[in-house]
Amino acid sequence: MLGTIPFWIVLIKFVIPAGDRPKIMTLAALVPGLAGVVLFMLPTGAQDSGPISPEMVLILLGSAFLWALGSIVSQRQSPSIPTTTSAGMQLLCGGAALLVASSFKGELAGFSPSQISAISWAGLGYLTFAGSIVAFTAYVWLLDHVRAPLVATYTFVNPIIAVGLGWALLGERLTLPMLAGFALVVASVIAVWRLEARPSGTLMPAARSS
Repeated sequence: MLGTIPFWIVLIKFVIPAGDRPKIMTLAALVPGLAGVVLFMLPTGAQDSGPISPEMVLILLGSAFLWALGSIVSQRQSPSIPTTTSAGMQLLCGGAALLVASSFKGELAGFSPSQISAISWAGLGYLTFAGSIVAFTAYVWLLDHVRAPLVATYTFVNPIIAVGLGWALLGERLTLPMLAGFALVVASVIAVWRLEARPSGTLMPAARSS
């Protein structure tokens, strides 16, 4: 579902008047990447996960749409807000919203820090530093230097990295559909890069005017 983020970005940019409207071929170039992600997600054995809730699918698609919309807004605000400030504001607001939602669902009632293992604390620390501070700041910085459809193709690359680490570190099995998905993702990212390439370090016209 999150692999639809690049499509949302391109579609939103088609609707919003701006000088950095993507090429129509960019939309076509994204299709192989999404197909590659689907191949990565195909079940490799017996599955007993039950039916997929349509409500959860809609929530994930809505989340992908809002991420895409937020990326475009962040890109347009980049000339007036430093990258670290922008990333920090978004992370703090997002974290606060999640804490509020968690409290309304009653998840904090039975929470006790003493019951959290050292491994879990280490995992939280890694996700906070590497997954949020470093990675998200890099994402916001890239939005200021690279066209948004290309930046959003990270949603295609993430599954490849996850499967590759599982194969290298945990001995998980690679299948032919996975290898085919890898080839499709690489081809898609290269195609989007060729279509959306622009001089490094330059702002988009819409970003300058904002």
